[in-house]
Amino acid sequence: TPIVSWYILKDWDNLCVFIKKKIPSKHIKKVDNIITDIDKILSSYFRGQLLVIIFLSLYYCIFFSILGLNYSILVGFFTGFLAFVPIIGIVFSFIIVSLLAFLQFVDYMSIIYVALIFIIAQILESYLLTPALIGNKLGLHPLVIILSIFCFGFLFGIIGIIFAIPMLSIISIFLKKWIKYLNNE
Repeated sequence: TPIVSWYILKDWDNLCVFIKKKIPSKHIKKVDNIITDIDKILSSYFRGQLLVIIFLSLYYCIFFSILGLNYSILVGFFTGFLAFVPIIGIVFSFIIVSLLAFLQFVDYMSIIYVALIFIIAQILESYLLTPALIGNKLGLHPLVIILSIFCFGFLFGIIGIIFAIPMLSIISIFLKKWIKYLNNE
């Protein structure tokens, strides 16, 4: 994936010229508008997701340090980064951090403290960060987002879970354009 991504980024201008040559001239403006809308949605999604990851990483680092967990900065950034993967990232990181806390403190209360840290982080992310930084810009209902995560996860596995929200945004752009096109006829 990194190698293919590098080549795509390296030859992006040539790829755009090649694609524009293949589009009939009467449709270039429409395609340009759709591509611009997709670019805006995806860039706002990834910028918002990056801000959520940074905030959660700092949150986890601070509270794991307060808990006294060894390697709290490394574990906090790892946990915040895994928040990028909906549902699975949080579950996986919770299991890892709970195991680390239990092995370090040999106390079941440490698992409860870790659970409280994760619950508060999920509340902050779900009700404050994600709606403010991502959800409002995409214009998608939270129930539709959850349903898309399950559907894309079922169809495409972990990759589907990671890209469910951006793909849903792209599909919604096409549906809006199609409905607008049908209404104009």
